[in-house]
Amino acid sequence: GLGIVDHYKDLEVEEDADQSTIKKCYRKLVLKWHPDKHPEDRDQAEERIRAINNAYEVLGNDTKRAAYDAQRS
Repeated sequence: GLGIVDHYKDLEVEEDADQSTIKKCYRKLVLKWHPDKHPEDRDQAEERIRAINNAYEVLGNDTKRAAYDAQRS
């Protein structure tokens, strides 16, 4: 698809990951990219957090995830 964000890549999960894996990876990445941990690269960290949050909003919701998967194929 054209210009579709890769939420799986943003969360660093496989495309067949289950909800508990998605939640675990989400929590891990939020801690890893917390802007306070990256005072030098705050903007980049905030950008990563935004992408991670967007990805989790979709993949963490079965309905949105199904629609997203359909869009991508």
